[in-house]
This record gives sequence, structure tokens and C-alpha cells, in this order.
Amino acid sequence: MIAGRIVPAMATTTAVITGIGCLQIYTLNETNKINYFRNCYLNLAINRFIMTMPAQQIKHVDKEYDEEINGPAKAIPQNWTVWDKIIIKGPKTVEQLIEYIQIEFKVNTILISPNGITIFQNITSENNENKKLKIEDIYFKEASQMEIKTNKNFLILRINGELENISVIIPLYKYIFNDNNFDK
Repeated sequence: MIAGRIVPAMATTTAVITGIGCLQIYTLNETNKINYFRNCYLNLAINRFIMTMPAQQIKHVDKEYDEEINGPAKAIPQNWTVWDKIIIKGPKTVEQLIEYIQIEFKVNTILISPNGITIFQNITSENNENKKLKIEDIYFKEASQMEIKTNKNFLILRINGELENISVIIPLYKYIFNDNNFDK
């Protein structure tokens, strides 16, 4: 009896969501202005549809005081959003990545962390050995104890750094280490 009620509910909900998604695609085809798009909250059980204007993107800028860092913060680059990523093509060693960040953004790297696993931290002495290794080798073989999968082409790196003793807020890095299979 319960399954008999769930299947039609799933089908109607899926149909409504697909319809609203298609309307948004038509809107995107006509214009790219945010004021024509809508967020939708729907509850078919009580027949409630609420369409609202989407919020503007949060842009990261320099701050005199950042609550997460408990101090001043500098955004590099200015006005980046959560949709922005810095793309780096590899293979690169940790040392090469640190050099790239220093040259490109003038930022001193403090921490490199793909998927919550720390592969470099400048306060520990074991990182001198890791600096000469490729990022993907450290991540897959040492940190996560698994072999490189052939279908894995990139890692998302969270990098913390500082510039003139001020913490830096930077977007995530997309590190492409296997460019041969990336288009698949």
C-alpha cells in the first residue's frame, strides 16, 4: 500500500521538477540576466509552489576582519566566487606547485589539502621529503592508501597561504594530472 503511493508521488514530483528545469533552460536560451531566473520551492502534498529571485553571488574581497580567520584577510584574485576555480595542469611536484603559486600570486603556501587529506604543511619537517614527489603520488599512495585509478583525472586542492603576514582567501585549485583521459 505504501509503495503504491510512493511511485505516483515520485513520478509527479519528477515531472514537475523536469518541467521547471526546462522552463529555466528556455530562459537561459533567451537571456543570461539573473533577474529572469527563479528558485523554486514546491510541496505537492499541500499544493504549494513558491518561485523566488535567486540571490546574487557572494564575491570574496579583502576584509579588515574575517570571522573564520580571526584577523585580516586578502582575497586573491579580488571578487572571486565559489564558482571560480584555478586550473593547473600537471604533473607537478609539490615544490613546483608552491613555486607556481609564489610566482603567479605572490602567496606563501602554508597548506595543500586535496579532499581533506593534508599532503603539505610548511610547519612539519616531513614535508621536505614530500616536496620532491608528485602531488597525485602523495595523495593516492601515501595519504589515501589506494592506487591511481585510470578514470581519475584531477584533484580539487584547497590551498591556504599568506601574503605579507595576512591570511589569503583563494579559490579552489583544479589540478589536472592525467590530461590524456580528461576529455573522456
